[in-house]
Amino acid sequence: MFRNGGQPDNLGSGVMENSIAGVLHYVAALERAVFVCPRNIFVIALLTAGLFLFPGCGGSPTATAPDAGSAPATSAASLQDLDKATVTFITKEGEINLGVAVARSREEKSQGLMRVERLGEDEGMIFVWDEPVSSGFWMKNTYIPLSIAFIDASLRIIDIQDMEPETLDAHNPPSPYLYAIEVNQGYFTGNGIEVGDSVRLDGV
Repeated sequence: MFRNGGQPDNLGSGVMENSIAGVLHYVAALERAVFVCPRNIFVIALLTAGLFLFPGCGGSPTATAPDAGSAPATSAASLQDLDKATVTFITKEGEINLGVAVARSREEKSQGLMRVERLGEDEGMIFVWDEPVSSGFWMKNTYIPLSIAFIDASLRIIDIQDMEPETLDAHNPPSPYLYAIEVNQGYFTGNGIEVGDSVRLDGV
């Protein structure tokens, strides 16, 4: 599962804009009250001071993981809805083909292989970006052990890591990558696929 580093820029800004509009509206109402009852000036000053302190109490909005109970279940059937492609690993011993489901959109990458209970021996998932990124992966709500290969823009494997089910450890490669491929744990070792090997992508 791709662990995104944050939320879209507009998430949280709408809340902030609404709060500011509310403050301005409230202050305008208080100003009108001064002309009706000058004795309210002291109360108005206290309320206004307190009103402008509240936004500082909560701090900046932070990204939170989706609630486990509300996330949709993922199965082999739902993976069939994704585009399919073939990855060919070019190793010292020859070429190895792997069929993969393609995760391109933000939602597809965030979902990844969460709640998938079984992955075929020669199946995997490829995560695709338009430009190199540095964000990591974690295994929240992921039930099967996986291995992940990070691939740079030159289509060369820059890192391979094993990932354990339902752990929150961050898995980051040493440098930016353009693709990431998740497979059953041990697939890369078992097929002699190593860091430095190159790949060929068909249908990505």
